[in-house]
Amino acid sequence: MRAHTHMGFLPPELRDEASGDLERALLTEADTSFLEEDTILDLITPQKLLRLALRIRDEVLPNFPEMAAAVVDAADLDAEPASNFDDINAKLGALTQFFADDETAEPGVFRHGKS
Repeated sequence: MRAHTHMGFLPPELRDEASGDLERALLTEADTSFLEEDTILDLITPQKLLRLALRIRDEVLPNFPEMAAAVVDAADLDAEPASNFDDINAKLGALTQFFADDETAEPGVFRHGKS
């Protein structure tokens, strides 16, 4: 049984709102900060989570080359060059973990991350 249902600490309308906020953050900002947190993922229904995984693969991963180019364009020249990519590397790491058991998505994570 999913934690939010078992514990009953969030009414369905708040759970749906939180789920929508998480989905928007992931798809529009590539915010992957919650992907390794099962208690947060429990806010998303199983059907939505399955669809979300497909959307990540199809919509978020292809944006990594663009995200890397934006980092290059806005690089902090006073910082260590590699540190400019810390955020994008963290996002890529989270997605790699999220798709660790998915043989069809995993190569896409690495391919998009190396562009």
